Amino acid sequence: MNMPRLIISIIVLAVFFAVYDILVHQIMLGKLYVATGDSWRTEDEMMSRIWILYVCYIPISIGFTTVWALAFPVKGVKCGAIYGFLIGLISVGSLIGISAFTPIPDQVILPWIVSGLVGSALAGVVVAAVYKPKAYMADEQNLSHRARRTRWNGWGTAMVISAAIALIAPLFGLLGTVFGMVGAFGELQEGGMGDPEALAGDVSTALVTTAGGIVVSVVGIILAIIFLVPFLLKLDKDKKAAFSESS
Repeated sequence: MNMPRLIISIIVLAVFFAVYDILVHQIMLGKLYVATGDSWRTEDEMMSRIWILYVCYIPISIGFTTVWALAFPVKGVKCGAIYGFLIGLISVGSLIGISAFTPIPDQVILPWIVSGLVGSALAGVVVAAVYKPKAYMADEQNLSHRARRTRWNGWGTAMVISAAIALIAPLFGLLGTVFGMVGAFGELQEGGMGDPEALAGDVSTALVTTAGGIVVSVVGIILAIIFLVPFLLKLDKDKKAAFSESS
């Protein structure tokens, strides 16, 4: 893995996300947000939390770029666009699922889906264009069969498992939330507010499962980051050995 190019790609991608969000959400969709203002925080609240948005660009850029560098290091911008589009489908699927249980205005869902897919595809193009100098790409293409077989190792498996847990855990939490809220609404339909304890129990189940899913997801992310370091070190060691073998 070309670490300097990886770092440069991460920085460039984070800047791209920031510029793209300004273009889409402030310029293109600004009037739509004003028209649906009752559904959002006030402008002062948003500005006080804007730093959260900028912080989010960092892990997103790291994950997006690192997966590309590990899986498709010698591919071109066309493959980058496809890769980005597929990653975008994941986020779009999550958005559609969340919109079923949160008061996101229907008017913004389609623009978010379109802008999300386009932005993710463009991000793939950016990463593919920035990552890897041509000379290093030639070296990658000349790697021996042994090097390609040793790209993966135990640390990589642990990292992927942790990342998968981090991705899946919130979905199970959301599933528990759905069951809890269905039970709560069932109690209301049958007896109104006649049994507050039963209603509170269902609501508690919904909240606890959501919190549990978030906690497990955070732990999975931390473990994936921890496993990423030895995985990259082992990968670099294997590649150096392969280069020595082929020379």
